[in-house]
Amino acid sequence: MRENGACSFNALRVTKVLWPAVVHAHIHVPVPVHVHDVQGAGADADVSQGQGQGEETAMAALVAYMRRRSEVVKDCKGEAGALTADGMKWYIPAGDAIPHMVVCEACYEEVVLATAPGFANRFTEHHTPQGVSSGKWVCDLGRQMIYMRRITWSRGRKGDWDGFVAEAKRRMAMPACEGKIKTAGQNVWFRPKGVTVDEFRFCETCYTDAFADSKWEDVFEKVVETSKTEWTMHKCAWKWNLPVTQFTFAVQTTKQPADDLRLGLAVIAGKPRCCTREGIKGGRFYNLRNAVSEFGVCEACYEGFVRAVGMASFFSDTPVTIPQAAYCVFNTFLDRWGQFIERYNEALDTGRFSAYEDAVRN
Repeated sequence: MRENGACSFNALRVTKVLWPAVVHAHIHVPVPVHVHDVQGAGADADVSQGQGQGEETAMAALVAYMRRRSEVVKDCKGEAGALTADGMKWYIPAGDAIPHMVVCEACYEEVVLATAPGFANRFTEHHTPQGVSSGKWVCDLGRQMIYMRRITWSRGRKGDWDGFVAEAKRRMAMPACEGKIKTAGQNVWFRPKGVTVDEFRFCETCYTDAFADSKWEDVFEKVVETSKTEWTMHKCAWKWNLPVTQFTFAVQTTKQPADDLRLGLAVIAGKPRCCTREGIKGGRFYNLRNAVSEFGVCEACYEGFVRAVGMASFFSDTPVTIPQAAYCVFNTFLDRWGQFIERYNEALDTGRFSAYEDAVRN
């Protein structure tokens, strides 16, 4: 487990390649094992195809990767970006096939090498120093870049480099979503089918990251503007509606049916908005089963953060109405929100709910 409480096992290279190899070897089913993984070496190892040699070899590959990942490779900095002082190692597509794309060493190890032999030879180490003047570099395969990680895996396992390059260029050309209010005509918008709440829209960039090239894309439809709506003002729901992002991750991670995503988003769309400076007046809130004073989870966040991830047994069965303005514990405007969400994610990863409950009681 990493310092921030995140599970190190939940990486594509582990869950899709190394651990399945151990399981298959244990039941005596021969499986291909990449030489890079067998040797447990770094990114400069030979990347030719090897053959599994039993459970011991497969386990050695897994252990070697875990040791290198935890002791040598620095964690991806995500959308916060990395400075020169962070001492990160970077990779780029060979031959500058995708201009301006950079991948940190952690994501190269976890995502790119998971496709081996697919894209293992398609990326090279970035030998140009980051430099103080270049500012922050943001990894284009960080966990926030869901679509980029998805197409790296899906195209990489097929060896479809040309398809990956085309799709990656298209995504990288999209404007970054800043979560600002815009007129309807300034963006291409998508929304869940059957949801009539007009403000419940996703910009093309966020829709692509979260749902494109997946079984969930059919849950959405492109919003067709009319002369009456093209000048209406909107803000991308992916940025301001945190229960939506959490619920989506939960549905996708647990591979729930696409219809579950549609129905859940419809429920959230009909609940009071959580993350505002004003809180929710007259809202309904859930407490922990062992109640905590001045604690509550609003109905939208209960759907996205609690029910969807199987944590409902730790919370009260029915919500309580609070007449005055109150704040959900998952409201990003709370001073301790960062601490609470980190401990909640730790509870999800480890199954130890006390990690979260102890934090909110203190």
